[in-house]
This record gives sequence, structure tokens and C-alpha cells, in this order.
Amino acid sequence: MRASLVRSGVHAARSIEPLRLFSASQVSWNGNNLPEHEYQVRVGAAIRHLRETLPRFMERGLVDRDEAAHDSLSPYLGANVLTTYARPTQVYHKRMYFRFGPQLPPLPDATPNVAPFKPAFSLRGRRVYLMSAQWLRWSLKALFYDAHIQIEQLSLLPCAVSPVAPADAPPGQPMPRDELMMRLRFRGSGRVSGSVQDFVMLFRYRFDRHSGMICEHYVDEMMPIPGSKMWQALPSGLGRGSV
Repeated sequence: MRASLVRSGVHAARSIEPLRLFSASQVSWNGNNLPEHEYQVRVGAAIRHLRETLPRFMERGLVDRDEAAHDSLSPYLGANVLTTYARPTQVYHKRMYFRFGPQLPPLPDATPNVAPFKPAFSLRGRRVYLMSAQWLRWSLKALFYDAHIQIEQLSLLPCAVSPVAPADAPPGQPMPRDELMMRLRFRGSGRVSGSVQDFVMLFRYRFDRHSGMICEHYVDEMMPIPGSKMWQALPSGLGRGSV
């Protein structure tokens, strides 16, 4: 399914149910897990946030705070209710995990006895994730002009069974459940060549069952394969910082 999403043409994004108001009784806690209704509301709001902010990544960067959530609820709920029950304004989990590891075909060896170039890396922590996204934005601005991002397709893959946390899991450990598949296109003109370049990627987001926040982000596919010079500094530039 992931490969077909990348290879397929442009499709209309799946409509996401708008955020609905909820009462204090609807968002009462049950152990470490959110009630199903509240979890679904938070996931829907996170998806809406991605749809609205990712296309403006080159102008604003990666936006973590969903200010619209608090602004839309504050006229209807008191301060105590907002503090106790309202969902967090941050979209990404504190223990956010990211991995860039698309299935790339083998590249020819440039030098004998040297492994072919296969860009792959991972990082953990919300702060590192956001700092790395900012670094990526600066790098893309240095390489391209008139660059923009377009979300071409979204598909939510619900998990039929809620995951069960291990008995020895540390407090606050995310528990991934539902997945969001996203087909995204980056287009920009190279500052050196002046030619327009297109890159299509397949993102996979996973949502934490405890909080409804995005806890994992994978880049599963990327077409075409970037040249090694473009990615030469990427692993060293990403992942600097701390949780």
C-alpha cells in the first residue's frame, strides 16, 4: 500500500472530521489511557494541524503548538476545565521518534571496496526533532528557491486493538497505535542549476494511545533518490540537541 501511495497520481486528501467541543465528563481519565472519544478528537485535531501547517513549512518551519485548540475552547470552558481536561497544545510527544530509512535500490559503488551510499538515520526527542526540522528548512532554502510543499494524499489506518504497555515500561513512555500515511511532494528550483526538481515522499505518523499526540514519524519512501552530495552533511547536521 505504501508503494502504491507513492506511485499513484494526485488524489484528494481524505476529509478529516473537525474538532468538536467536549464536556468534562467526556474526557475523564481511565488509568493511563484517554477515553476513546477524547483520543479520537485529539488525533483528528493533530491531523488537521498537519494538513494546515506542513504546506507552509518553508515559510514557518515545523509548527508544534496548536494554538487554535485553546483559542476555540476558551470562550466555552472555564480556566479550571481547560487546565484539567483540555488536550495539550503541543502536537508532538516529548519522546518523539523519527527515522529516515526509505527502501532505496542499491547504488553502484563509486570506489572499489566502499559500501554504496544509503542515507538512513534516526533521532529521538521532541526538541531534537524540532531543531532538526529547522536545520532542514535552512538547508533547503540554501539549495532551492521558489520551493513549496504539497500534501497529495492522506490515509488513516486505525488499529483494531489498543496496544498494551509492558509492565516495566517507564512512566510517560509513548504507546503507538493508529497510523497516518501521507504522500507529500516537495518542489523547488535549484539555485545552482536553475532547474525545477520534484521529490515525492511517503510519511508514516503514529499516535500515542496515552495522549493522542504524534509519537513516531517515519520516511518510508522517497522518489527520486537524492544525490550523495545533497545528503552528505545531513546525518551530522541532524540529531543535535537533547530531549
